[in-house]
Amino acid sequence: MHGQSEETVGTNPVSSYFRFARESALVDFAGHQGNDFQITKEVWQEIRQQANRQNDPGRFVAYVGWEWSGNTPVGGDHNVYYPGEDGPLHRSSHVLINDKSDAATDCAHVTDLYRALANVDALLVPHVGGRYANLNWHDPNLEAVIEVYSEWGEFE
Repeated sequence: MHGQSEETVGTNPVSSYFRFARESALVDFAGHQGNDFQITKEVWQEIRQQANRQNDPGRFVAYVGWEWSGNTPVGGDHNVYYPGEDGPLHRSSHVLINDKSDAATDCAHVTDLYRALANVDALLVPHVGGRYANLNWHDPNLEAVIEVYSEWGEFE
């Protein structure tokens, strides 16, 4: 459900990520959850285009989404999924992005993210990876599930 590609901290392009999920892993759905502080406007456009291109109704759902990558004291990682073809990007920061022209849309705290997505059809999944989700904050309208295990950093 949650993976990344070379546009952020993974390998291979986002198109290959979705193709692998659909054609090789044979999963029913996948979302590309790049770290928000690495997603430029161009990368966000590519993620959305590829998710929509790879989506195959009745066979495979490619979710548009991203990983809100706040540090644990301000909420921790939360994967954001949109059920449709598009959705807003509200980064935790622009720390690795040179173009700051949309920095006013950033959400520095998870409660800011809750407010920004309050009237948006979105699912947030608190994530247990590197910057684990801080469960001191919870929005039951957006967070219907929680990640309880991640293979992040697990290798044979």
